[in-house]
Amino acid sequence: MCTIVARKDGQGRLWLVGNRDEAIWRGRAEPPAIRQDGTVLAPRDVDAGGTWTLVNRAGLAVTLLNDYEAEAAFRTPPEPISRGTLVAEVGATSDLAAAEAAVRAAPLSQIRPFRLLAVDVAGADALEARWDGEALTIAHPPLPLWRTSAGFDLEAATAARAAVAAQTLDALPHDADSAATEAAIAAFLTSHSPAKGGLSACKHTAIANTVSQTWITVDPAASPRVAMAYVDGAPCEHARGDWLVLPPDGSRPRGVSES
Repeated sequence: MCTIVARKDGQGRLWLVGNRDEAIWRGRAEPPAIRQDGTVLAPRDVDAGGTWTLVNRAGLAVTLLNDYEAEAAFRTPPEPISRGTLVAEVGATSDLAAAEAAVRAAPLSQIRPFRLLAVDVAGADALEARWDGEALTIAHPPLPLWRTSAGFDLEAATAARAAVAAQTLDALPHDADSAATEAAIAAFLTSHSPAKGGLSACKHTAIANTVSQTWITVDPAASPRVAMAYVDGAPCEHARGDWLVLPPDGSRPRGVSES
C-alpha cells in the first residue's frame, strides 16, 4: 500500500482502505480471495508471494507500507524474507496485542524496512509498527488516521495528500454514517490534486502508478461481518468490484483459493 485510511463510522463499522502504488514492471496481483484455510480475505502479490493487506475472521485488518527512505540505507540480506509473509503472520492473530507480539517475534533482520498498520473493530486505536532496518518502533495512534509513502519526495507527497485529506477526511464528522464515510474515503484516494502525477493520492508517473485499491470493512451489526472489495487498476479509471464476504464459520465457496 502507499496511501491508506483507517477509521470507524458512526454506525461502528471499521474501514481500512488503501491504494497500492507499484512500478510498471511488477506483475499484476491476484484479486482478493478467501485464503489461509478459509480464515482471511486477501489479494496476492504474484512477484514476492504473500500479500500487502488482509482481514481475518476475528475482524483484525492488517496492511503494510514500504519505508523507502529507510530501505535506501538497508543492507539487504542474501535471502530476505518477504514482507508479505509478515502480513500473513500478523493476520493469523485475533487482536492488537497478539498482532504486536507477532511483529516483535518476527526475524526483522531478514526483512526489508516497513510500516505496518493493524486495526480491529473492537478498539479505538491502531497498532502502528515501523522497522527501519535497525530498530522497531511501536505506536498506538487513535482512529481515524491516514498514512502514505512515496518512493520520491515523500515530504511533498505527504503535504499534497494532506491538503486533500483536510477537505475530505478531516471534514467528516466522527459520527458520519457509512455512506458518507465511504464517499469521503473514495474522494481522498481517487484525488489527482495538485495534479495527476507523482504527488497525488491516485498516482500516475512514467515508472510507477496506483495499480489497485483495496476496501476492507468489518461491520459488527452484519452477518457475515467481514468483507473486502477491490479495484483492479487505477481507481480513477476502473470500477470497484463486488464485495467478497468471509463466512464466520470458515466455510468457503467451492473453488476459492487458499494459497
